[in-house]
Amino acid sequence: MVESKELVSLSNSTVSEGRGLLYVNVYGQNVYTYRYETNVEDNTDNVKDYITDTISGNIIEREDKNCKIPELIVERKSPKRTIWTLGLGWDNTLVRYTFHVPYGTISREVQLK
Repeated sequence: MVESKELVSLSNSTVSEGRGLLYVNVYGQNVYTYRYETNVEDNTDNVKDYITDTISGNIIEREDKNCKIPELIVERKSPKRTIWTLGLGWDNTLVRYTFHVPYGTISREVQLK
């Protein structure tokens, strides 16, 4: 399944996350915040609605010289279900996010803190 959203803005940062039962494992993870316009066909010149969302995980940043409109492409793949995965209730759906943006829009500056 593929879903696509036209982006209005995009930024990323690093956050710390911790997990554990007897101990806490803290690690840094890239988090992307993006904004997109909703109800494009219903909007008038006086009103525009935007949604801001944050994601992390399996993310690809793709700069393309032929890209005119930045977009987020969401792909979901579900592996073949077997008697074992059905019985245990596992949901192994792989979600991959691709930010497809025009060439030159990704900042290449490095900041150490």
